[in-house]
Parts: sequence; structure tokens; C-alpha cells
Amino acid sequence: MKKTLFFIVTVCSFALPAAAMDIKAITAKLTAGNPQFKNKKAWPTLVGDEYFLKEKWEKGRILIWDVKKSLEKGAGKRRSKVDGSDPANWINAATGKAAAALPDMKTDIILPDSDVPYTASLRQRSVRQMFCRHVTIGRNAALAPIYGRGGFQIAGNLWIHPEGSIKTGMWALLFIGEKHTFVRYDWPKDGKLKKIHDERLITPYEKHGDPHKQPWWTNLIATYMRHTKSENASTEVIGFVALADEIAIQSGVFVVGRNSRFVTVGPSAVSVDKA
Repeated sequence: MKKTLFFIVTVCSFALPAAAMDIKAITAKLTAGNPQFKNKKAWPTLVGDEYFLKEKWEKGRILIWDVKKSLEKGAGKRRSKVDGSDPANWINAATGKAAAALPDMKTDIILPDSDVPYTASLRQRSVRQMFCRHVTIGRNAALAPIYGRGGFQIAGNLWIHPEGSIKTGMWALLFIGEKHTFVRYDWPKDGKLKKIHDERLITPYEKHGDPHKQPWWTNLIATYMRHTKSENASTEVIGFVALADEIAIQSGVFVVGRNSRFVTVGPSAVSVDKA
């Protein structure tokens, strides 16, 4: 009897890994550590006398948030399942591998742009405070830094791009160190806050009103802020900075830049120590 041979072809499906993080492209963008001051389109209001323009920085470690993990474990959720207090969730830009240690005052952190919102949160209550140097928060990225009373301490520049945000909850954001720096929060693209600013409108505080309905509320950088820099070190606001409650300028120089705004949304105390 004639035999017929049958060939069974097995098609194996392999889950191909997502494209590797393009570290070079991320670090080449406008960041707090790579501000590219000569880019006039990015810095249209600079006139040359800003203190931070003269500052020199040593090369430091750069950690980039592993966005892929955030997207795999619930992007857009209020509380991220990916814990930023675990170094393994940060990518060391120098090696392309998971970081071995959390950021310190010689470390820059970058939360890259994303088409899908995500949050990098530090959820371990045992971590009482966080230090870092330059902080960059990209489009659709949110940094929820800390539970602890020590707060989130920044020794370098802070740049929050449009549609990015920082959420410190009830704890403080502290600006520290011996360097001249900037805090830049780019105006939202819808133009509403910029219109309020350009028309020099004052948003009144309503004694029995809902503070969450304040136009600045969705763009707060912190509940409390402390400025404890060395005597001759400065921080300059570029764009706008809004806070929910108390502000303490305890030492150093704090500057609200040209065509910029510094505001608190409630009847808060603003304490400025003697220079």
C-alpha cells in the first residue's frame, strides 16, 4: 500500500521583548540635567543674568524610570504597583541595567515621556526621605515621591514638562544644596492658567469654598515647601509653581523669574527668614 507521509508543522509563538529603552534619545532631550539653554525656542525668556545659567555641574549618575514595568502593571491607576523605592525599577543610564542603589544627591532621575499615563511612586513607609539632584518629569508621567516626614529633597534642577506632575501628598518638598538651580513647571497646553497669569487675575480664596476647584489645584507640586539652601545659593521659578499650603524660605535666595508665577491655593503661611 502506498504510504503518504504527513508533516506536522508546529508554529511556535515567541513573545518578543518590547523595544529596548532608547537611553541615548531620552538623555538627549530637554531635561533638568541637560537644559540646553542655548535653545531659544525652549528658553525664550532668558536674558542672561539668571544665576542658574552660570552654574557648573559634575557628571553624575542618571537613573531612568522603567516605564515598561509601569505599563505592564497598571498604567493610569492612582497607586502604581511598581515601587520606586526599589532600585530594580530604575534603569542606570550608564549600563542600561537595573540600578543597584536608590538616588542620592549626586543622582539625576528622569521619568520619560509616555503616550499612556503612569506613576512612579515610593510606597515603602520604611523609606523616610528621598534625595536626588536633577529631576525631570516628562509628558504623562507622575512622580509620587514619599510617605516619610523627611520629604523629598532636591539638590539640583526640577523640570516638569507639560502633562507631567509631581505629587508629594501631605509631605514637604525641600530645595537644598549649595548650587544655583531652577524649578520649571511648563504651562499646561490648554492655555487656561497662562491666560489667568497674562491677564494678572487673582484667584480669590473662598472661605467655605472647595479648594479642589481652584484652577491651580490640579498642578500643585507639593503641600508644603521648604527652601534651606546655603546663604548664596538660589532657586528660580520658571513658568509657574503652585502649592497647597505652607511655604518656608529659611535660607538662600528664592527668585520668581520673569513672566512666571509662584502661588499657593489657600490661606497659607509664607515664612521668609531674615536674609
